[in-house]
Amino acid sequence: MKAVRSILRRAFRFDVDAYFLFSDSLQSELIAHYSNAHPKSLTVDFYIVEKPSEDTLLINLCKEGGYFGTTDQLIRKNLAATSDRADKCIVAKHESQYVAMSWVALGRPSDWPSFAQAPLVQKSSGLLHLSYVKPEYRGHYLQRFLDLQRKKLLAEHRFEKAVSFVGVSNLSSMRNSMACNESFKLTYHFSVEIPVLKKLNFFPKWNQENWKSCRTHADRWTP
Repeated sequence: MKAVRSILRRAFRFDVDAYFLFSDSLQSELIAHYSNAHPKSLTVDFYIVEKPSEDTLLINLCKEGGYFGTTDQLIRKNLAATSDRADKCIVAKHESQYVAMSWVALGRPSDWPSFAQAPLVQKSSGLLHLSYVKPEYRGHYLQRFLDLQRKKLLAEHRFEKAVSFVGVSNLSSMRNSMACNESFKLTYHFSVEIPVLKKLNFFPKWNQENWKSCRTHADRWTP
């Protein structure tokens, strides 16, 4: 039996991923009221990156944060694939550099990452994912303002809800998400990674926690 277990451990990699799911109604009047809100402690402009794979500032930010690859060539290739999924990147620019980025999926749920499809599928929902702020610019609530910009974009595309997920160990993002959303729940899934093949995810049927209130308030985007 020990030999069999040893072989299985080498051939397969098992893991359990736990994270919080967040959901927020896209209230057009509320979003419109705060649409021009900006941080008081830092001068930034928000942009939608039109051509991610050709934007050097975005490539530099991805490389620093460890997203989309480790080399410029690989990052460009992976960023180019986001256009096929109808993903949009919104960045915060301070002076001559991007200091934060957040991504939103405008495509169909079937285009979402596999681990997000099962628990997050809701009618007319857009997916908020991958948010990063440069370490030296944290503390200015940029993640919250980017959350507003992403939801504004979803509302413009006639989505009714925004859904997102945060790993249980990401305390900073969890606090921001609690402040900017209406409801949340904890969920998890098992994953099996087989060499050469994609990672397989399994969602237990008993993983049915109810949504809980985040107790959001009207001034959610003005901390």
